[in-house]
Amino acid sequence: MLARTAWQWCARRWLGLVAVAGVVVTVGVVLGPELVGRGLLVDVNLLTRFPPWSAGGTHIADTNICRSDTVDAFLPAMAEVKRSLVSGRYPQWSPYPVGGVTLATPNSGQFSPLALPYYLLPLWLAPAWVKLAEIGVILAGSVALLRRLRVEWPLGLVAGLAYATSGYMVGWSNWPQSRVGAFIPALFWSAEKLVQERRARNAHPVAFVVAAMLLGGFPSVTGMALYTAVVWVLVRLLVLYRRERREVARGAAVGALGLALGAMLAAFQLLPFLDQLRHTDLSYREGYGASHEPLQTLVTLAAPGSQGLCIGGQGPAPIIPVESVTYIGAATLVLVLVAALLPARVPAVRRGVTPLLVGTVVVIVSAGWFGGPVLAVLRHLPVFSNNPIARIRSVLDFLLAVLAALGLRRLLGPRPAGRAGRVGRAGRVGRVGRRLGWRGRRLVWQGALAIATLVVAVLSMVAGVADARRHGYLDVFVPAVLGATAVGLGALAAVVVALRTTGTPRRLAVVAVVALVVGQGTSFAAADLGGSTSDNFYPVTPAHAYLQAHLGGERFGTTDFIGYASTAPWYELRTPVGHQFLDVSWRDLLQATDPDVQIVPTLTDFTSRNLPLSRVGNDPLLDRLAVRYWMAADNLVPGTVRGPSGVDGQVAVQSGAALRCSLPAGPTRGVVVTTAAPLTASGPAPATISVEVDTARGAVTGGRVLTTTGTTTGTTGGTTGGTTAGTRVVVPLPGEGLSEDGPLTARVTLRGVGATALAAAGGALACGTVLPAADRLVLVQSAPGATLWERPSSLPRVRWASRALVVAQPSQQVADLSAGVPGDTVLLGPPVAGAGGVGAAAGRSAGVQVTRDVGGDVEAVVDAQGAGYLVVADALGAPGWTATVDGRPTALVTADHAFGAVAVPAGRHTVTITYRAPGLVLGAGLGLLALLACLVLGLGDQLPRIRRGSQSPLSG
Repeated sequence: MLARTAWQWCARRWLGLVAVAGVVVTVGVVLGPELVGRGLLVDVNLLTRFPPWSAGGTHIADTNICRSDTVDAFLPAMAEVKRSLVSGRYPQWSPYPVGGVTLATPNSGQFSPLALPYYLLPLWLAPAWVKLAEIGVILAGSVALLRRLRVEWPLGLVAGLAYATSGYMVGWSNWPQSRVGAFIPALFWSAEKLVQERRARNAHPVAFVVAAMLLGGFPSVTGMALYTAVVWVLVRLLVLYRRERREVARGAAVGALGLALGAMLAAFQLLPFLDQLRHTDLSYREGYGASHEPLQTLVTLAAPGSQGLCIGGQGPAPIIPVESVTYIGAATLVLVLVAALLPARVPAVRRGVTPLLVGTVVVIVSAGWFGGPVLAVLRHLPVFSNNPIARIRSVLDFLLAVLAALGLRRLLGPRPAGRAGRVGRAGRVGRVGRRLGWRGRRLVWQGALAIATLVVAVLSMVAGVADARRHGYLDVFVPAVLGATAVGLGALAAVVVALRTTGTPRRLAVVAVVALVVGQGTSFAAADLGGSTSDNFYPVTPAHAYLQAHLGGERFGTTDFIGYASTAPWYELRTPVGHQFLDVSWRDLLQATDPDVQIVPTLTDFTSRNLPLSRVGNDPLLDRLAVRYWMAADNLVPGTVRGPSGVDGQVAVQSGAALRCSLPAGPTRGVVVTTAAPLTASGPAPATISVEVDTARGAVTGGRVLTTTGTTTGTTGGTTGGTTAGTRVVVPLPGEGLSEDGPLTARVTLRGVGATALAAAGGALACGTVLPAADRLVLVQSAPGATLWERPSSLPRVRWASRALVVAQPSQQVADLSAGVPGDTVLLGPPVAGAGGVGAAAGRSAGVQVTRDVGGDVEAVVDAQGAGYLVVADALGAPGWTATVDGRPTALVTADHAFGAVAVPAGRHTVTITYRAPGLVLGAGLGLLALLACLVLGLGDQLPRIRRGSQSPLSG
């Protein structure tokens, strides 16, 4: 009896059980291990591609280099925001990358509701829970929208899963972009709720969803989604209430109110962002809205891996999957065609929805992949004008998922007669669809749509094959397309069964279709997201540890992604480069140092071809930028090699066993040994060699990675191939301060190598040394992976300038600084009136003690023998910086082209320089007003209902 009851219960709720099972499977497969800390969702494994992490023995080849932004920009920014909030400071300024950047804008999505796990959980665990929250919001929004359209909630779950595993939502994982996209279903739910009810209270959902999207930090997708939602509202109002203009006007007015309140709720971040836009060079984006996506990328709608997914160290050619994979699923597309091509009786509330969805999809595909007149119109609209049109695939994927749910509803058979749903005044909706010539128009519509779909599919496939042949990735393209074709054919067969049968066969066919939708989406998401190992979550290498102990408020530099300088904010280290929007003046100084420093508009890193180690110590601009330390490859040791001499044999080497040799007296930068046999690796970990020298002041150590046969070093700073017999191996050793007395004994140890031998002299290991070069560098730290060099000529970041020169032209300022300006002199541009003038610099020295240097607050006590300038070598040209001397406001003038300076009179004074984001206070006030307005509107709408309840005879 119990079993029969359970079977009957399951039979009545079979669709819900299938949908819930799909959710459980997807979450379990894609996120299960990462949710409990057995692996990391963020792609930190890619750090092992770069020195010094590549020397740590945990090199992971299966990384996704195309999601590097999440590792070197967004997660470090979230760490800085969290550190600020924990310390009791509102995050407004990060001093670490590119001279400092504002944190008061939503660029990192730090105040999106979906960012909450970052503040409640460890940062290594939070990304998985953020993704889970995104899936939850998507499912809730999808179910809510489809329930509004009189579609069963299990079908909403299926649509939500299709969108949650779409190319946009998976590809942009761990960026703020996916946090914005997750609210698209809720946006359309709030829009449909507004259409159906048209009450003042309906502004609340719109406002909160819009605010959440604006705070998500990806305005292009927010704008594109809002454009589409506005079209949805207007068309739906006109279809449902075209004879009632007051209802249309009321709905439009409530929608406009919701948009305005949403913008006000997010104004505390939106106003600083708009101010930043006014002072950011975005000229490189001027042509973004003019071009459409390559047609072959449409193949990724069904076959996400047809152009590669950038997994396993695969490069970003021929496309960047994050930007171009539009996947929604082969089975999902079959359901879309069912909804679009097969007629079905629908409730009045859903009348016109399918044509609206199909028409919007046609417009999006036309503009995004064919361009033409549609794109020509859109490109002149705000948002579309300076953003790639391909980002509208976030909306496209969701609309296709909704259509798929409607197609699945069609497979379930006719809906039982009942309430069609209350829409406006009873009976008036029924007059919308006049039947005059309806069947004929439908046949024309179906035929045109079927032909257009076939043409687009054929053209996309032809373009895909041609591109795969041209770029040589047919071995990737063909299997992906064949797999997607198999899924699509399976879904098509199940659709045919569902349409031609009833009862259990139909149910099984529907289950098969749902399984194919969920299965392909889960497989794609699991493969693309992968998982990193916990050991690779921003490891602190010896180089990082040294900088954290010695760098203080100064900066370090590097070339060719050694040390991956963009990640420096995670370690709370300052660097002149990074992955951020650049202040224009700061960019001028960087490009004067290295013309190729700007890799892309938002990513900078020095290059060794323009800034070799031999030049680093003598560069005046690096001095001005307060670059105190330089991280270099561990195989670079400039200087004069001395020895080894007297080689007359060889000594056997055992991995991990130390060999001793004698070093000549005097300063040295390295120890030199010579191989007597080829070096081979004994395991997966990189082979290394280390040297340790005992002195009266303690041990001096150095090391480097060895290139062994059959292995390669990191992607930069190393060489491929093997180390053959007779190769001279130089091991960096920070011994420039060693005593002239000697000789000294060095212990040389090789690890991770097979049986080999080194050259010997008199039966003992033969060693030579490297004499320091006259390059104004001092080797201070050496370990396998990277070396650190101190630049004693570097000027302090917060320094005293006793002299000032006025140079009128900015370009001349850069030229003079590149040629070299005395360290006690600051370059000022006119006018200097009101800032003390040139006469304020008396040429006398001063003591400077920095008493506070946190975030956007710099405070220093200056004890000056004469007037001069306190110079701060940060990007203080951004609006929002103010200065005081002894608590009295004073002018903050531009110094050395990109920095800031304050005129200080003789005597002892306290100087403060502070950043306060423009518009922050006003934005917070507008947000409070918006919250109050929402409360008033909500209470005003509920008061009549409350009064009626209080007058009920059952009340009291």
